[in-house]
Amino acid sequence: VFKGVEVIHDSVVTEHGYRVRTIITRPENAQGRLPAMMLVPWLSCNSVEWPLGPPFGVAKVLHGLAEKSGLVLMRVERPGVGDSEGPPCADNDLRTDMATYRAALRALKKYDFVDADNVFLFGSSLGGALAPIIARDDSVRGLIVSGGFTKTWYEHMLEIERTRLALLGRTPSEINEAMRGYSEFYSVYLNQKLTPAEVIRQRPHLAKLWDDEPERQYGRPAAFYHQVQELNVEAAWAQISVPALIIYGEYDWIMSRADHELAAHIVNRRRPGNARLVIAPKTSHSLDVYENMEKAFKEEGGKFDDSVITLIIDWLKDNRNASSSPAKL
Repeated sequence: VFKGVEVIHDSVVTEHGYRVRTIITRPENAQGRLPAMMLVPWLSCNSVEWPLGPPFGVAKVLHGLAEKSGLVLMRVERPGVGDSEGPPCADNDLRTDMATYRAALRALKKYDFVDADNVFLFGSSLGGALAPIIARDDSVRGLIVSGGFTKTWYEHMLEIERTRLALLGRTPSEINEAMRGYSEFYSVYLNQKLTPAEVIRQRPHLAKLWDDEPERQYGRPAAFYHQVQELNVEAAWAQISVPALIIYGEYDWIMSRADHELAAHIVNRRRPGNARLVIAPKTSHSLDVYENMEKAFKEEGGKFDDSVITLIIDWLKDNRNASSSPAKL
């Protein structure tokens, strides 16, 4: 339930012919064309309308932005999620998702209450890597990303496996041995475009490392990750000339601080000062606050600190194109 906000349920048709649900919020009784923001969501098939149960700070951030930012906020359900048409999300590849985000962004700019020169993207988790790719091809005013990756997906998977094993309490020797197997597994899986089951059939000595589905990982098909591996996120960031707010949670064990620092460095190398990197203290991947990394890993006792909402709103005030819109943030 939002206070002082009008909620509009609309839809858009993707290039694949799927009609997908859009959820738009805007301030009640707003006049003129307003700045806008579109969410580029996470990897999992969780709905963008009710992302996850608590703790899930990203949902609270979206709620706070809808109520306090003065912006129009768009979220789009991917094909097969909620009442969006299309195959089950668990069967869809990355290209299907990307077509959805591009169609939604084009639709957002066409509303008569949106200032098309003041549209921002907010990329969360995987969306933090997809947002600069979308922005490279579809003009936006700025980017906000949180918990994304910048290097290759292969490198990311090796980093997350190493971090996960350490947080599970494995010994240094055990971690080193496991990483030899993971480096082989992910190289074949991602670069040779096989399913996990196919990798294991070819290399049965790697079977002990795999505890997910034979054809999927994290609820998405192998083809999804083959396409993620093909992404050159660094090249996309190198072409970004608009302002970027890059947020990294100190206790984010899923994505790496180095990737966020790299993204900021790439943007600032082209235009110094264009990217602002913020390390959110004691903050997890989901933008909840924990006492330590171990509790963030176990999701024990997470709380939400709304200072991240204030951070984003203040950055938006500083970076919107004030001359093109009468709207006030």
